[in-house]
Amino acid sequence: MATRNYVLNFNDVAKTGLTLTFQIFNLVANDISISAPTISELSNGFYKFSYDVAPANDDIYYVVSDGGLNILTGVLALSDSYSLTDKTDRLLGLTQENQALDNTTFDSNGNLLTARLRTYSVAGSVGTINDVLATYSVNSTYVGTQLTTYQVARV
Repeated sequence: MATRNYVLNFNDVAKTGLTLTFQIFNLVANDISISAPTISELSNGFYKFSYDVAPANDDIYYVVSDGGLNILTGVLALSDSYSLTDKTDRLLGLTQENQALDNTTFDSNGNLLTARLRTYSVAGSVGTINDVLATYSVNSTYVGTQLTTYQVARV
């Protein structure tokens, strides 16, 4: 067992009392989602998690969120040799850099039901078919006007 401890914070901005969870915790090599650890608050806006890196045997990229605007992205560099440029671009896209949401459908209350989300490597290509890094399917469900599920899956 090779457990390592990791610490997260929001660029030295003390955001305390958040309930953070991994929205994405995937292996870099094959983009497969793996079981994510639990995140707990240390103090003064710092959060920690521990992870047994032995079973992964590969780099892991992640997106952490409190379900709102507080989002962190990063990579656990576990392998000896790796190229993370494309994964880093995808992480930037998922944190709303160079992305387009289209093919939207709405319910009678005006709530978003489905959409296509695409991330791009070049800002000037946003909304086109050029330089697409990844395409995602967005699906939402509601009870009345209250959002109950929001899912984003790579297609």
